[in-house]
Amino acid sequence: IDRFASMDTGSSSTTEYSFFTAPEDGLYEFNGLFTFTLAASAPSSTIVRIVKNPTVTNATSWSGGTLIAAKIGLGKALISSTVNYQSSIYSGPVELEKGDKVYVSVEANAQLVCVTTQGLSYFVGRRID
Repeated sequence: IDRFASMDTGSSSTTEYSFFTAPEDGLYEFNGLFTFTLAASAPSSTIVRIVKNPTVTNATSWSGGTLIAAKIGLGKALISSTVNYQSSIYSGPVELEKGDKVYVSVEANAQLVCVTTQGLSYFVGRRID
């Protein structure tokens, strides 16, 4: 399971621990794009999840929480011969309280290698009200 942090430096995100923390009560939205190369064959099962306030055991492991959004499957990426697949996700409006933490995960039944250069993979959150 790969975990991705927000790469939006203008938000209250952190790339060290892979979550977004709401700086104040309000309405927020989240979106992400994840681009992958494959170590072997394409996965037959892939899901991207955005979750609020899970129980965290370390920087890359957590469980529970409130599901905000989920998307199943990967699409073909027509970027290069080595960048094969992409998945995107959008949460829609989400009500958060100050201190709420929002995490994102990509889970697959085959090994995926995330492409993090040139803005090809990101997860961002922002206040919209």
